[in-house]
Amino acid sequence: MHRRFTIVGASAAALALAVSPAGAATTAWTSLHLTRVVKTLVGYRSHDAARDARQAKRITALATANTAQARTLADQASQLQALQTMALTQQGPVGPEGPTGPAGPQGQQGLPGPKGDTGPMGPAGPQGQPGIPNAVKTLICTQRVNKNTVRLASGSVCAGKPDAITVYIPQ
Repeated sequence: MHRRFTIVGASAAALALAVSPAGAATTAWTSLHLTRVVKTLVGYRSHDAARDARQAKRITALATANTAQARTLADQASQLQALQTMALTQQGPVGPEGPTGPAGPQGQQGLPGPKGDTGPMGPAGPQGQPGIPNAVKTLICTQRVNKNTVRLASGSVCAGKPDAITVYIPQ
């Protein structure tokens, strides 16, 4: 705002020089007009400063009132919260224990439990009698005859071979 008045004042001073008789030949006339322009600018600045001071006082008073009101509201909010907490959590003293009631009816049987884990294996028992009558315990294996032929062998030929198994052969 002050800048605008300064620009107006400078423009008015230049105009006063331009329109003065004989291009500022008369110093008194130019001085008079420049003095008027400067007084007007000083008046505007003084008027702005006074208005700014009045507005600052009003704003300061409103800010003080708002701060006091905010403190009051904050105090009331904390008091309200304390009352709500007290109303929700406060209990009376514990009363005496009442008499024991009658026994209820027998409940229903529950579901069966899960199957238990399998126990550890027991020790091996003695070998029993063969299940086939007149059977002979024999060792059998495979024996290579030539490059493309394999035959079944039995007896001592199979001793120590990796594919040998013990079988019972009926007689």
